Amino acid sequence: METAKLEKTENAEEIVIRRVKGSEFNQVFELVMDAFARARAGLTGLDVRRRRRMARFYRLVSGFLSLFDILHIDFETVLVAVCGDKVVGEVHVVPHGRRIWSIESAAVDARFRGRGIFRNLMKEAVGYIAQRRGERIVGIFLTSTAAAAKVLRELEFEIFEERSLMHLEIRETPLFDIKSDLSIKALQKEDIQQVYEICKRVDQTRMETYKFVPEDLLDSFASRLRKKIASIHSKKWVLHRDGKAVGYVSLTYTSPEEAGNIEPFYILPSENSSELASVLLSHVLNFLWTNNVRRVLVKLNKDYAETIEVFLRFGFKHVAFIGDVMKKPAYENHTETN
Repeated sequence: METAKLEKTENAEEIVIRRVKGSEFNQVFELVMDAFARARAGLTGLDVRRRRRMARFYRLVSGFLSLFDILHIDFETVLVAVCGDKVVGEVHVVPHGRRIWSIESAAVDARFRGRGIFRNLMKEAVGYIAQRRGERIVGIFLTSTAAAAKVLRELEFEIFEERSLMHLEIRETPLFDIKSDLSIKALQKEDIQQVYEICKRVDQTRMETYKFVPEDLLDSFASRLRKKIASIHSKKWVLHRDGKAVGYVSLTYTSPEEAGNIEPFYILPSENSSELASVLLSHVLNFLWTNNVRRVLVKLNKDYAETIEVFLRFGFKHVAFIGDVMKKPAYENHTETN
């Protein structure tokens, strides 16, 4: 990508935005850690050794990005705002297949905020993805962050879902009896179609936005490799009633130092939805307890009052509302593929 130049700082140093260099990943790591320090300390926790291993891996991979461009291979990268030899902002972009990309993080050094760096990073990220013929960009942001919301509106991102971010400190193993007609098993290939129908029925907008297909329920080779590198473990379970799938949950976790993440958590609507949600959630929390993970996060559609009530009864606390956003970047001869 071409280097984008911004206005000069007070000491006449110019800020430029470009793709990260391998030697800058340690700075990016420190910037992201500082930017989200309060949230990580109170919610997600932090395994510094794991994060540094990830930084070393991306530093090695960055040397192949130009080759990937020549071969038209999409690969995640980081765009940085640089002042002199200092990284003062970053945005992390990730391809997901079917020309869908996500923005995984965006951070600006506190000493350089208020200078339009976040706006220009996001603008460059949209351009970077458009150059690679991306058709959709998705991301999340805290709806209470007025500055971020303003920039996203200016760049024509649209909110397609609002969710409640909830957090739990697991202080004891939950007890919940499972009736004889219920069972919980790891996701198998024979479950795929039934689980896909649950996903479509419960969260149709998200499925359409991400162009979700049944095969996406199984991790691709690239996804498994990324998780292996990042030391991310995952579990996917299906709740059955009399042999029929009625619920689905996916859990990712890393180490006892960091919080697990429940996403998604789907229960087919019925007169027994609360009971079914309690059974499935109890299973997840027992698994985390057994594996010494003592904190967990979940993001639930704010309109799913019944499911949210179940999580509240288990001790989860609402942290913030987040907005899921989507944008279709323009590129020459763009045509939407179904």
